[in-house]
Parts: sequence; C-alpha cells; structure tokens
Amino acid sequence: MKRISVDIGGTFTDCFVAWGERFVQAKALTTHQNLALGFNEALAEAGRELNVDLSDMLRQVDSVRYATTLGTWRELRAMAWDWTRISKWTCPTRSAPIHSCQSR
Repeated sequence: MKRISVDIGGTFTDCFVAWGERFVQAKALTTHQNLALGFNEALAEAGRELNVDLSDMLRQVDSVRYATTLGTWRELRAMAWDWTRISKWTCPTRSAPIHSCQSR
C-alpha cells in the first residue's frame, strides 16, 4: 500500500505517507498565495525522509487524499466570530441550538 494524505490548514500543511511498511509525517507552512507550494514542500519532505524521489513517489502511489479546513476558517472569520449567530445554528439530529447538541 502506497498512500499520500495531505491536510492544508491555516498555518501548516501536514503530510502523512504510508509507503509499504514505512510511515512518515511531514509538515510545511501553508502558502495561502498558492496552496500547491506548501503541498509540494510537505510531500517533498516526506519523500526525503523515505529516501524516495518525488517523481518516483507520484508514479508509484496508489492514492492521494487531500483535505483542508481553509473554507471553514474563512467563513468563521468572515462572521467575525459572532457567537450569537453561531449559537443559532441547529443540531443536525434535532431542532435545537448547536451548543446544546451532544455528541453521540
């Protein structure tokens, strides 16, 4: 199994690579002006730790998973952390304010 997972956050881009029996984690600063730069830097760091050339890694990988929280945080910042608005969101499992929704 050869898998790459990348999570682009507001500050850091985290990369986890499962390469056969080896597992490595790498991190780079998130580059907001071009998200691919931080993505590629984290991936290159993982490749260096595995001693695998980046182009070889991309040719051999079985899957690449990508996730980000940037949209969520951008929306919350746009709301200026207006907790009165957030507290009016409703729980998906019942019609109640989200702050009273208990995790299951």
